[in-house]
Amino acid sequence: MGMMNIGASGMSAQSVKLNTISNNIANSDTLSYKAQRVNFAEAYVAAGGQRASGNILQNGTGVSVASTNADWSNGAMETTNEPSNLMLSGDGFFLVSLNNETYYTRAGDFSLVANPSGDGYVLMRPNGAVLTGYDAAAGTYGDIAFTGYDSTGAVVDLAPSSYTIASDGSITAQPDAASDPYIQVSNGNIRIQRFNNPDSLVRTEEGLYQPTVETSYNTTAPVTPGEDGSGTVLQGALEGSNTDLITEFTNMIGSQRAFQANSKVITTADELLQTVMNMKR
Repeated sequence: MGMMNIGASGMSAQSVKLNTISNNIANSDTLSYKAQRVNFAEAYVAAGGQRASGNILQNGTGVSVASTNADWSNGAMETTNEPSNLMLSGDGFFLVSLNNETYYTRAGDFSLVANPSGDGYVLMRPNGAVLTGYDAAAGTYGDIAFTGYDSTGAVVDLAPSSYTIASDGSITAQPDAASDPYIQVSNGNIRIQRFNNPDSLVRTEEGLYQPTVETSYNTTAPVTPGEDGSGTVLQGALEGSNTDLITEFTNMIGSQRAFQANSKVITTADELLQTVMNMKR
């Protein structure tokens, strides 16, 4: 039975690895997807006593999945020339708000859309997450919003004719304050959050992450892009998946063979058990 349990643990662990590889392959074209890898650890070791020489009799009981970790390296840059599309070149995450909660993401597939909760226009992902910015004067965070005003200060429905997002995350828009009407950018500075242990983040759908109690922040507050080791912002580009299909298919073949080898262990154990049963007849 020990052989069977060990073989079963190996098959179970390799199944998890194969599922992870399959997910990597399935997301090879997914925006900002980070390839995952599975780490194994020896399962509980049973101690059977100690010999006079000091040697301890120890029997392994199989394998378990220790953790899954992501490859946080940058994916390939995809140039779109769409001004609302953003890419982080380097470490860190954008801050976005969705359903009054803060999330972190590497995906920059934003579009300029009418603000669903107020005046003006905001930068929103397809899932409804709105890009968060920073108001340096007030020291507060909020949705980045482009709002039109006329010379009397009244709000008008005016979308920016153009806007520029610099590598440090600062945003300027046209028409500017010298025009009538003009655009005012609220919270017009993108900030980047870095984490010491990003594998502690909870992954949700569509490339959104949330911290856990184990998450360690690199800085107490988000920083200006390019500062403290954070990445810089590239306008008109998106970050692709960093899945390497050659690596994934190579890993799949290796894992498949390991799965088959563990199944052979179970088959062999069954044959040995049948031999023992036949001897007792």
